[in-house]
Amino acid sequence: MKPEQLATNPSELRHWILELIRYERLIVGEPETIEVCSEKIELQATIEEKLKSYVPVFQELLNEGAIRLDGYHDQPMRER
Repeated sequence: MKPEQLATNPSELRHWILELIRYERLIVGEPETIEVCSEKIELQATIEEKLKSYVPVFQELLNEGAIRLDGYHDQPMRER
């Protein structure tokens, strides 16, 4: 088939492109087709639930004065 004929016949063009891809895959040792596999993943905890687990840690740091919510530091930051 001449290229000009393929340009006017999209279904024939598609057929030949798919055939060429199949042959290319066979030449390089890949499978002829690729199957899409997917699975549904269920989240076990919402963001709110995860944050609730950190609340006691932050509360303890606040109580000890290790962190402040106003953005100020009692002590200068350590040299790095």
